[in-house]
Amino acid sequence: MRKNTLKKTFALLVILAMLLPCIPVLASAEATVKTRTYEDKDMEWYGDGSATEFTISNAEELAYFMSLSDTFDDKTIKLDNDIVWNDGVASETGFIPSQEQGNIIYQWTPYANNAASSSEFKGIFDGAGHTIYGLYIKDVKYAGFFGQVRDGSVKSYDLNTGEMLESL
Repeated sequence: MRKNTLKKTFALLVILAMLLPCIPVLASAEATVKTRTYEDKDMEWYGDGSATEFTISNAEELAYFMSLSDTFDDKTIKLDNDIVWNDGVASETGFIPSQEQGNIIYQWTPYANNAASSSEFKGIFDGAGHTIYGLYIKDVKYAGFFGQVRDGSVKSYDLNTGEMLESL
């Protein structure tokens, strides 16, 4: 009988060991919220800004796009891939970054996020059926992927947000 108990205990330990990686690990300290940065290579898609169509392929290029003051009148921005802004999961207690991302959450500041008419997006944003994952939005005037769109269009994309919190 003792032999059966040991076998059952061992089997249970093996099952628990197999399931452990499937359980999200909660960060022991509160995550640090940062602005996503970009490098010179992430600005190449924009060139001098005179083209009429631009393609964005990754989170860093998207970060550069969001930093621009161009209204993109009569210009098209197209996504080339699904983009992961934050890698992690949303939970009832907040956004939990993945272990690969560390204890960092990248803040999303919507394009055209102020009341000045010069900052409105006036171009075409074509997501080409791609998804943008893990947006974390907090304390902004206009919450969403875009702050303001006027005489422009936003089409064919999905948002799989991590967390959207109150706007100012």
